[in-house]
Parts: sequence; C-alpha cells; structure tokens
Amino acid sequence: MNLSISHEIKESTLIFTFSGRIDTLTAPEFEKEVFPLIETAPSNILFELSNVDYISSSGLRVFIISQKICNEAQKELVLSNMDTNVKEIFDISGISQLFEFSYLAQF
Repeated sequence: MNLSISHEIKESTLIFTFSGRIDTLTAPEFEKEVFPLIETAPSNILFELSNVDYISSSGLRVFIISQKICNEAQKELVLSNMDTNVKEIFDISGISQLFEFSYLAQF
C-alpha cells in the first residue's frame, strides 16, 4: 500500500493526515512533502496517524527528523491516534520518549 498525505490548518495547528505505510519506499515522499511545510509552518504540528498500518526503521527516521525540525523551530509535534501495533514499533525501538502522543485529537 502506498502512502497518502494531506494537510490542513485548523485552530492554528498544521495537521498532516497520513494513510498507508511509512517505509523505505514512501519515506522520501514524506520528506519531500512534509519537511518544508514543518519548517515554514507558523504553528504547531499534529500528525494524524489512525490510518497508518506500518512504520519501518526508515519511517521512524522521518519521524525523528520531523521532531528535530520542530524542536529547532520551537514548535510542538504531536503524534495522534496511532494504532497500538504501530505505537509498539516506537516502543520497541526505544524512541517513544522523544515524542508526545495523543489519542484524543479527532479533527
């Protein structure tokens, strides 16, 4: 399955909605579409992940870079509505503490 990415601004938050897989094949698309918008966004960032069914190590890398970009720009990044199986990938890899997770944000 490919990766689908859309974005919108709601209540001063830049919201990215992802659907599909974030892996070696789709990570470059993520970087190309998401990184420039994060860098220039005038607001905080929310990644809506309820329709993401798999994240590989390449996918984890783009999340780490996204968090780094947000930290440097003093913006907050929230990972929202992540499937428990996908969240487990973050836990097993030991990077969960780098991120803020939310299971309440429904936009």
